Amino acid sequence: GLNPVNQIVPERVWVKAATDLLDDNMSLGNWGWSDVGTIWLLDFWKAVSADARFILVYSAPEFAVGQMLLCTDGSPASVEEAVMSWIRVNTEILRFYHRNVDRCLLVNSIGVSVSVEKFLQKVGSTFEISLAEHTGSAWGGRRGTGLLASTLARSEEHTSELQSPYV
Repeated sequence: GLNPVNQIVPERVWVKAATDLLDDNMSLGNWGWSDVGTIWLLDFWKAVSADARFILVYSAPEFAVGQMLLCTDGSPASVEEAVMSWIRVNTEILRFYHRNVDRCLLVNSIGVSVSVEKFLQKVGSTFEISLAEHTGSAWGGRRGTGLLASTLARSEEHTSELQSPYV
C-alpha cells in the first residue's frame, strides 16, 4: 500500500548549515541544485529562505516504471513499488506546488530536454530573473542553454538523478 512520507524537519544544526550555504552563495545571484531527495525538504528550504524559488520537475508514471524496469527484475512487486513511489513523490510535488504557486514552476522532465530555450524563457518570466549569464556553452555549446537547463538536461540523460522513482 501507499505509505506517505512527510516533510523532514532537520535539527537546528542543519538550519545553521543551510543558512551558511545560502549566505556563502549569495554573491552568485541565481543558483540552485537538482536532487529528487530534496522533495522531502521543500518546506524546510521555504522556511530557511524567503527568497527561495522552486522548479518542481515531474514525469509520467510510465516513465518511472520504464526506468525501474531497466534496473530491476521487473517483477510485479517491483512494478508496484515503482508506481507507489512515483505516487508519493508526485503527490508531494503537487502538495508543495499548490501551496506555493507564487514561488514555484512546475515542469515536465521530458519537456525540459525537448525545448531548453522555452524552459529558460519560462523560468525567466516566472521568477522575473535574467538567465543571460548562464547561456552559452554550459551544455554542449548549444545557444540559449545554461547552467539550470544543462543540469536538468544532464539529469534527464541520467534519469536516476532527476527521476528516480525510489525514495
